[in-house]
Order: sequence, then C-alpha cells, then structure tokens
Amino acid sequence: MEHCSSIIMFHDRFNNLKSIKREIKDNVWVGLSVDQSVLKNQQVVAEDLKHLCNEELSIQEVIKICKLLIQELKSFYDFEKLIKKRKQQST
Repeated sequence: MEHCSSIIMFHDRFNNLKSIKREIKDNVWVGLSVDQSVLKNQQVVAEDLKHLCNEELSIQEVIKICKLLIQELKSFYDFEKLIKKRKQQST
C-alpha cells in the first residue's frame, strides 16, 4: 500500500477522466463506475484516451505498482501451495 500512496496522494493523473469515475462511500474509494452516456457520447471516450496518452509515465508507474502488489500477494498467500491444494481437492 505504501507504494501506491504516491500515485493516489501526490500525482493522481486519473481523476480527470470523464468516462470512468471513482465510487466513494464514507470517504473510502470502493470501486469504479462507467458513465452511462459513453455509448452515446463517444467524444468523452476520445478525450479520455487523449488524456491517457499524455500520462503514459503515470500509467507505467501504476502497472509497476500493480505487478509489485501481485508479487507480494502471491508470497503472502503462498500461491504455489494454494494451487497444489486446490488440485488435490478437485481429485
């Protein structure tokens, strides 16, 4: 989580997207929602794509952080043992 804070707190480049918005409940970010008008107004999607192209470095940083998070989750849950256990249970 500490690796994600720089993206969330200091240089959030994705809050300006128009087609996708954060769902916040009780001051906690709980998910994402897609604007219902995007199918009718594709200009919004085009603007978001243009915005994302200008933020390529931020996107790369998000991807790196997600990969790190996945690695940590796998080691925490000992992913290989879970796979073996699941295979044993199914046989």
